[in-house]
Amino acid sequence: MSDLDKEADETTKLNEDEDVQNGELVAHAASRNKQIDIDEEDDDEEEEEAQYAGDREHDQERSGQFDPGDDPMHVDFNEDSWMPCIPICNKVSLTLATMIAAVLGIAVGLAISLAPPHTISVQTTETLTRNITYSEINNTTNIDNIVETKIIGGQLVLFYETTINVTSEVPYVRLDPTSNWYAVVEFFGQIWINALKLLVLPLITMMMVVLPSRVEAIGPLGKICIPLYLLTSTCAAIQGTCWAWIIQPGNVGKAESGAIAGTSGDSGSATAILITDAIFNVFYNAVPPNIIVAMSDLTVLGIIVFFLAIGILLRHERIPVEEQASVIRVSQAILRCTMKLVVWVVWYTPIGMFFLICLKVASTVDLIGLLGALGFYLLCVVVGHSVHTFVFYPVLFWLTTRLNGWKYYLKIFPAALLAFGTSSSAATLPRSLQVAESAGVRKEVYSFIIPLGAAINMDGTALGFPIMIGLIAQINDVPLDFGKIFVVMILSVVISIGTAPIPNVGMVYLTMLFEAAGIGEYAGEGIATLFVLDWLVDRIETAVNVTSDQYVAKMTDVIEDRRRAAKGKKLPCCWWCTGPTADSSSRSNGGYEPATEMQMR
Repeated sequence: MSDLDKEADETTKLNEDEDVQNGELVAHAASRNKQIDIDEEDDDEEEEEAQYAGDREHDQERSGQFDPGDDPMHVDFNEDSWMPCIPICNKVSLTLATMIAAVLGIAVGLAISLAPPHTISVQTTETLTRNITYSEINNTTNIDNIVETKIIGGQLVLFYETTINVTSEVPYVRLDPTSNWYAVVEFFGQIWINALKLLVLPLITMMMVVLPSRVEAIGPLGKICIPLYLLTSTCAAIQGTCWAWIIQPGNVGKAESGAIAGTSGDSGSATAILITDAIFNVFYNAVPPNIIVAMSDLTVLGIIVFFLAIGILLRHERIPVEEQASVIRVSQAILRCTMKLVVWVVWYTPIGMFFLICLKVASTVDLIGLLGALGFYLLCVVVGHSVHTFVFYPVLFWLTTRLNGWKYYLKIFPAALLAFGTSSSAATLPRSLQVAESAGVRKEVYSFIIPLGAAINMDGTALGFPIMIGLIAQINDVPLDFGKIFVVMILSVVISIGTAPIPNVGMVYLTMLFEAAGIGEYAGEGIATLFVLDWLVDRIETAVNVTSDQYVAKMTDVIEDRRRAAKGKKLPCCWWCTGPTADSSSRSNGGYEPATEMQMR
């Protein structure tokens, strides 16, 4: 072998050695990079788990921070003793005193109304149109007022008017609106109604200014439960409005309804104009040209829009924090004072209710018709709340959780049953917490959602308000166009959020709705009429309120758990698209018990 061949072999061997070394270096580098990637993935997972734990701890801290006492709408109210200064009233609660006053008012009113005589003879004159032929006229015929002449059958016929005296028996009403006794009995009840109306403007203005800050202070879980509360309350108000005009309890026994403008004998063009005007009037009322005039006229929708906009804009970044805090604190202070005034006015409910009910019963001619209207009103309330509880809630529950809402109701109905018995969401709160825990809701969720719902979630009230307004308008034959009905529906949702858990406080908000519907003059007799069945209607509404809290607590729990489990994954476009796969994923990641979930299916 020549020297050249030897050098070529050595060069080839060196190149092969270098290739091997380079391959080893590349493999080592790739292995190292792979290890680095694995370490980085582990670090990312650890950071994500730490963030998950931190977020959950943050939510638990925020949920534990909710205290109803910090809410400016909250008031310390003890109704166990109505008037401690009077020995006979020392052990009588406000609710019991109001019920006793209502029964006494009915008894006194019936005694006045049923006392003889029941009818009186009234002599009136009637004008009749008669006719006579010209040939029948003689010297004794007295024709003074000829209104028309015609030739009929070849004879001249004269048509003339004559007056006659008619004696008829009419129902006797002792408390006639023109009598002095009517004014005396009306005085005390009207003073109480005026006090309720006096609180409407400061209450609604300050409530709207403070509302955005109240929502912001609720915390992370509020981003889930607040939209659910608004959805359920809005649907409740829509259902109440529909049932009020489907059943029409105030038109029982009447020949024609005529309660809604533009539905009786109008031409097509006139009806179209009325509907257009009614729709546009909603926006005109929402954006009044002068807020001072709107406040003077108590245009409630315009007042709400204006002051709610002020409350929202207070959160703008260009508003200094000091100014934001100052305005909100002043508004909260005024709101607290107003709520204290509400308590004082509510404290005189038994006195005002006695005179209002007595006046209504004593001055009503057709008591049987009134009782029939109240019976259909109760039917309307029962049907509306039953559909909302046993149809709407289970359907919404299935859409958000894919769980059986009727089976879930069997777990939570003890809370609704206690609410029906006590007629108080606050008194039911301890039992509601126990029921939510036994139904499988996490403690950090139900300990936040249930007290919050007792403060701001009033589905039963939102459903009941439109029915009440419809009843009073129909009884008094006051036409309500679409615009007024829509405004009442919207205000029912807004008012239900701000209703304080105080007995009879709904009377304050009812006066506001009467004004918004244009029937403010009927506020006194309307409240008296409604209070006859309020003891039962209020219990039904409270049971629905507590039921809504339980459903929303479970839905919030499931949605929040899915949100945690879906971190870093592709989320569905909306809650409704969440299917059984996500449901099982949430159970595996969120600590749910599969057996319980499968049983509910």
